[in-house]
Amino acid sequence: SRGGACVVTPVGAYRAALDNETAARRDMRMAVWLTTIGIALLLILTFPRPLIGLMALLPSTVGALCALFLCSLIFPRLSILAVSFGGAIMAFSVDLGIAYLLFLDRPCETSGKKAGREVRWAEYLAVLTTVGGFLLLLLSDFQILAQIGLFSALGVVFALLFVSFIFPRLFPVMPPARRGGHP
Repeated sequence: SRGGACVVTPVGAYRAALDNETAARRDMRMAVWLTTIGIALLLILTFPRPLIGLMALLPSTVGALCALFLCSLIFPRLSILAVSFGGAIMAFSVDLGIAYLLFLDRPCETSGKKAGREVRWAEYLAVLTTVGGFLLLLLSDFQILAQIGLFSALGVVFALLFVSFIFPRLFPVMPPARRGGHP
């Protein structure tokens, strides 16, 4: 307001955008690793069979990879922010695998189909509301929000499909666990 002039240089704006992208990539990698390690430790500590607990990470990972593949076909340019925020939002899809595996990993013999029946409708309803909310972001005029919404919605759907169709085939029958899970 006192006669100060503001100078904008294109090189400075380009450099700032490049620095922001580099920082976003670094932060995304750090967040993915810290989240994965934290969730893995919790799964190891709470499941009677720790390796079965770690399998809960698989549907979320497969969902993210399939969503990334499809989004790369749909959008000519996919923002790193959309992938990082979408991945962070989609991290809760680990719960789909946890719910299934908790019903599977019991002190009595059970089957993959039976565990699937126990959690099916709760998971379907949770995914339906989540996908609906994320798909509403496609109505946004802001392209990154549309990318986040579609990436997250697809990732959750693929995670549910993995839990519903692949897990029962991976675990047709589960023998009883020798010890109970930790509270």
